[in-house]
Amino acid sequence: MPILLHKALCMNGDTVGLSELIGTTFFTIGLSTMAQSTIGIRLPIVQGATSAFMVPVFALMSQPEWRCPFHDISKEMENSTGTIDLPEIGSEEHRAMWKSRLNVVSGSIMVASSFQILLGLTGMVGFLLRFIGPITICAVTSSIGLSVFPIASSYASQQWYIAASVIVFLTVFSQYLKRWKILQIFPVILSIGLSWLLCFALTTSGILTEEKDGWGYGARTDIKTAVLWKTNWFKFPYPGQFGWPTVSLAGVCGILVGTISSVLESIGDYYACALQSGAEVPPSHAINRGVAVEGLGCFFCGLWGSSIGTTSYSENIAAISITRVGSRRVTFIAGLIFLILGCLGKVSALFVTIPDPILGGLFHVTFGMIMTVGLSNLQFVDMSSPRNIFVVGVSICVGQTLPTWLTVNHSDINTGNAIADQIIRVLLGTHMFVAGVFACFLDNTIPGTKEERGFTRWRKSTSPSGGSVRITYQLPFIQKYIEKWTWTSNIPVCPTFKSIRKQQMTV
Repeated sequence: MPILLHKALCMNGDTVGLSELIGTTFFTIGLSTMAQSTIGIRLPIVQGATSAFMVPVFALMSQPEWRCPFHDISKEMENSTGTIDLPEIGSEEHRAMWKSRLNVVSGSIMVASSFQILLGLTGMVGFLLRFIGPITICAVTSSIGLSVFPIASSYASQQWYIAASVIVFLTVFSQYLKRWKILQIFPVILSIGLSWLLCFALTTSGILTEEKDGWGYGARTDIKTAVLWKTNWFKFPYPGQFGWPTVSLAGVCGILVGTISSVLESIGDYYACALQSGAEVPPSHAINRGVAVEGLGCFFCGLWGSSIGTTSYSENIAAISITRVGSRRVTFIAGLIFLILGCLGKVSALFVTIPDPILGGLFHVTFGMIMTVGLSNLQFVDMSSPRNIFVVGVSICVGQTLPTWLTVNHSDINTGNAIADQIIRVLLGTHMFVAGVFACFLDNTIPGTKEERGFTRWRKSTSPSGGSVRITYQLPFIQKYIEKWTWTSNIPVCPTFKSIRKQQMTV
């Protein structure tokens, strides 16, 4: 995800800075995964960078005050000689430029994640699910994938043949040869590796052009290797390493939308993971705790400055179904490995050297899957109903067109208050916010039955089947004390919470 955001953050060409950002992301993913497997939902779910935060960050960074001058050079920036007055890539002035943008994103993530923590600690998840159903989730999630397609195209267009090879490898390994477990477990790594090897062969043979403006130059494997020598072997991430976070009210509002989207997606992942790993159906106190710890993980991301938040990864659940390994100890160790990798600067630098067309091919698959994951929520909805066809179609369409128009016409929003203007621009410039608001409003105001809207089948698919208090979801070390203290029965994240059944029925 940092690779996707580095241009928006104005890091253009600063490969060393990008490697530091990737290492920090690895480190915070490790922290989040370890926390989730011990005091969170306590299921074997790996945490990873969430795409739900990308769109709000893009919207915030597209505002006039944060727009990168390397992308949007105005006539005022040209001096009398006609040259461009911009800092040298990688210089202290350039680093200060992208750090100021990173800090405002980090602060916004920290404030927004505090809401997610509060949402979990107070058990308010069930309240949200009264109004947000499959149609709204479909509109929000599919809009994330649709809105970032241009990014996939920009990376792949540098050498479409290489991008196509990644797509072909991924398709063959994950679909046609899925009977071979090793190929189904590591299709992404194998596809990147083979395409990277192809790029290396084309580079050494001189087939790929050496002209910077030539088509195919971005696929060369020798244009970013300098970062491997510039980066230290060890780089230990720490809070405030890029400067202390600042807060943008508009950024907080935008990332809050991503937070809610991430929460709704994670709830489905909890039930799916429990099913695949052979665990009991998660009770509401565990779900509340999982949401709160995910918020804590996002708070870590903001504090350390990773530029993106974390959420539960559905891909890990698919791996459990293949390997039949559903141990949270394994997940904890995986988190520890991520944490260690985040401290190895050379490893992070290696990811920076991946040719852009390879990433473009990978993004075509992953962004497409994000979109279809959103559309998969329609399985619970009666799509023969003209009402639902109208709500879904209009919501997704407006969610794409309005933000696109606003990106070009910033000056058309003028309330007389600069802060209000920025908030409106960021929110209306966030595709999933616009699509989600339209879908939620239409779905809750246009007449329709619960069954027609998909609530009946959706809640049935995520309804706990009852049973005793689950040992799987008990807290380590302090469980015996919690059972002795009577006041813990009033805390929504404690295993002894008395309103478990009532909240389970709500969810």
